[in-house]
Amino acid sequence: CAAAGAAVGALALAALAVLVALFALRPMERVGDAIAARQVVAGTMGALTLVAGGSILVAVVITIILIPFTLIGLLLLALGTIYGWMVLGLITGERMAHLFNQEWSGPMCAGLGTLVVSLAANLIGIIPCVGWLVVAAAAFLVLRGPRREWSTSSPEALAAYGRGLEDLMRYYREDAHH
Repeated sequence: CAAAGAAVGALALAALAVLVALFALRPMERVGDAIAARQVVAGTMGALTLVAGGSILVAVVITIILIPFTLIGLLLLALGTIYGWMVLGLITGERMAHLFNQEWSGPMCAGLGTLVVSLAANLIGIIPCVGWLVVAAAAFLVLRGPRREWSTSSPEALAAYGRGLEDLMRYYREDAHH
């Protein structure tokens, strides 16, 4: 029955990844690009955040009066971890689309990638004592694949910069009229 629970959890996380990608695909892509560019630094920062955040929350809960802040901190730590997992799913989905020579939408990449990453992590995590280590190594290897390379002089980068600048100016113009 544990396998069914893991499958349901993976499906729920994949559905959440699709929803998040529908509303916040650009931030997910930015985080994904940062992770793909510096895998070791990103992994170290994630692990350090979990360890340091957990330690700080334990220290705060000792004071008893700050227990509500500990609950908020736990929620934020969990949300950050889930967001990072969904971004890893987005990266995996993009790599899967590239592998199959397909053009998938961002939400589809996020959903399928998160489903695959979650199911694989649950399957490998069954191995006692070293399952988490294998999952971490597999995540590192997935991130070593091909990624978009832009330079500041590329036409794609200049076009993206122009679109971003136009969107920013449109936002400020709309804000000024209200």
